[in-house]
Amino acid sequence: MRKDRKNYYEEDEATAVIDALLKTKSVWRMYFLAAIIGGFRRGELIALEIDDCDFVNCRLRIDESISNTEDGQADITDTKNEASNDYVDMPLWYMEELAAHIKVCRKLKMKLMDKWQGGDRNFVFHSGYGKPYYHTTPTQRWKD
Repeated sequence: MRKDRKNYYEEDEATAVIDALLKTKSVWRMYFLAAIIGGFRRGELIALEIDDCDFVNCRLRIDESISNTEDGQADITDTKNEASNDYVDMPLWYMEELAAHIKVCRKLKMKLMDKWQGGDRNFVFHSGYGKPYYHTTPTQRWKD
């Protein structure tokens, strides 16, 4: 990416990134595809909870964000503007894969029981024990 082009990809570059993501099977695939398809900010996806996923209408609700961590706890705030507090339509194929991911998350929560660290929250993208990712983790994963 050229310095003078800011932070966006040309069509061929975006196609290459999406193709690469479609070939991987990690949770990061789902995270980054959501960011690309839905135009979500990093913190919005980190704060996404299972209840924010509308599988009937194929959409995600964005109403919170995590952009900071204080004393080991995620600082969960409202989104930057009211326009963000809305649903974003997503493709059916994405929502089907997300439903499968969430099914695995629910089984994990039941298996962990006392070791679950998410409290009453059910983050879609979490560290494996229910806590949301540290706010800079997606950026590091993208670089990797």
